[in-house]
Amino acid sequence: MVIEARDTIVEDLKNLLRKLFQFESADLDFGIYRIMNQKRDVIERFIDKELIDAVDKAFKEYSLVSKGQIEQELKEMETAIKSDFGADAINEFGVVKKEFEGLPKLKGYLGKKKELAQAEVTDQQKSEIFSHIIQFFARYYKDGDFISQRRYSKDNKYAIPYNGEEVVLHWANKDQYYIKTGENFKDYSFKAGGYTVHFKLSEAQVTKGNVKGDKRFFVLKDTDDKVTVDEEAKTVTIMFEYRPLAPEERKKYGTRNIQENIIDDTKNAVFAELGLASPAAAPLQKAIDNKSLLESHLIKYTKKNTSDYFIHKDLKGFLDRELDFYIKNEIFNLDDLGTDKEVSISQYITKVKVFKSISQKIIEFLSQIEDFQKKLWEKKKFVIRTDYCMTLDWIPEELYPEIVRNEAQIAEWKDLFKLDEMEKGTLNWSAMDGLEIDIEYLRSNPFLVIDTKHFNQSFLDDIFNGMEGSNSIIGGIAIKSENHQALNIMQSKYCEKINCIYIDPP
Repeated sequence: MVIEARDTIVEDLKNLLRKLFQFESADLDFGIYRIMNQKRDVIERFIDKELIDAVDKAFKEYSLVSKGQIEQELKEMETAIKSDFGADAINEFGVVKKEFEGLPKLKGYLGKKKELAQAEVTDQQKSEIFSHIIQFFARYYKDGDFISQRRYSKDNKYAIPYNGEEVVLHWANKDQYYIKTGENFKDYSFKAGGYTVHFKLSEAQVTKGNVKGDKRFFVLKDTDDKVTVDEEAKTVTIMFEYRPLAPEERKKYGTRNIQENIIDDTKNAVFAELGLASPAAAPLQKAIDNKSLLESHLIKYTKKNTSDYFIHKDLKGFLDRELDFYIKNEIFNLDDLGTDKEVSISQYITKVKVFKSISQKIIEFLSQIEDFQKKLWEKKKFVIRTDYCMTLDWIPEELYPEIVRNEAQIAEWKDLFKLDEMEKGTLNWSAMDGLEIDIEYLRSNPFLVIDTKHFNQSFLDDIFNGMEGSNSIIGGIAIKSENHQALNIMQSKYCEKINCIYIDPP
């Protein structure tokens, strides 16, 4: 019975570790998953064999040391007792004579014998270790992130770093990078049988500047090329759009679980496009947790691009600190001291040493993966391009002919300023008559703004060659970037020069 219980808890531990190491993503073929797949065999071997062997070995090592020490102490006590009370006070089997059992020295001897019996390793003790490992790591992992999970208990399950300050501000994801993925659309690839399946986004309609608008969803592209198969390259490409739903789609998918309903519809549409006879269809229909492989990846894909996540700056340090607190708070039961439930200190120490050594092995593996993600995130990004917006009065007139020939700039002005809707007396009202924007028009509108993204580098060089101290006349900067990288780029130039910041946390 005990062995069956141990087998069950070992499987629970293995399943938890596979979740921690994201084994369900083993078929993904992009980004960090490629790196993780290189270590997949090592991690699998650790979970399936080395973990159990390490527990057995650790118990054996620690218990042998403990047992040998107790046996030595027993021999010394036995010699002293026989010397004080006679050779027959303890027989050859270690049984104490009845009339001596109540004496303090003999009580100590019997207690030491009990301690020796407890030093024997049992399956129950090993199961306790596995149970503690499960409890500990389950506290800090949810949906791919390591973060303290809320526990409803009369006892405090966590401790916050505190060093005697008057006030400490603490939050659950302190010391973590917050990564917002809502508009970070990436191609998604995975292996299915002999095929590589690509989810690609053909169009993404996103709101600007955090303005709330109609909710957007991943929808299968409504064109003939929405699903394509290249049998020679063994690839399947599925095209998506990210956009608000049309009125008929809102009616079709309802108001609850909308993306799930779309996924169900998408799955059926993809299989219909492939055709049941297609060799690519069979691996995509393979069942995983009561879902087809295709449906499982559709769920991951939509969630990946619409869920925020965290990267820990020092996962190893965090888990090591929490591990020490867990040991003091959960494994050592101080309430049992001085009662008949009291367990010998050697048994506590053996359990703690085994639990800590195994947990640290797991933490080492986890931190390697998290640290790699952190390095990718912190890697300094390149500035792809720099453009300037400036009014015409800063630009030499000899460059005006190039401006009026630039169709992209003219089109932008017409769109921004609605030139075709202007009334008489307003900016370029003559555009209503279909007149071209010419050099004379530029002279009469010196505060019209050009965007250098529409021009080549030589045009930009011609502008700045005639300017003295161009950096000193720049009136404002807009950076299109992720916040962390943008702030790091600005640090050296604007260090101690910004007096106030207005920001949307975290």
